[in-house]
Amino acid sequence: HYDVAVVGGGLTGSSAALALAKKGARVALLEAETIGNAASGRNGGMCNNGFAQNYGIMAGKYGTTAANALY
Repeated sequence: HYDVAVVGGGLTGSSAALALAKKGARVALLEAETIGNAASGRNGGMCNNGFAQNYGIMAGKYGTTAANALY
């Protein structure tokens, strides 16, 4: 028996399952294929800590202090 079922073993589903398990939940992670194999395993690197904008444009528009904080 499980407390929660997480459907999808990509980045989001695996992260959710891990966070729930760390809190003590009994988690079933359901994935039709290999964990992390679909979109999460083949993405174009869209997971980032900044914006998908040119640094020079951001600095010109918002200033270097703001641009540095975003990148």
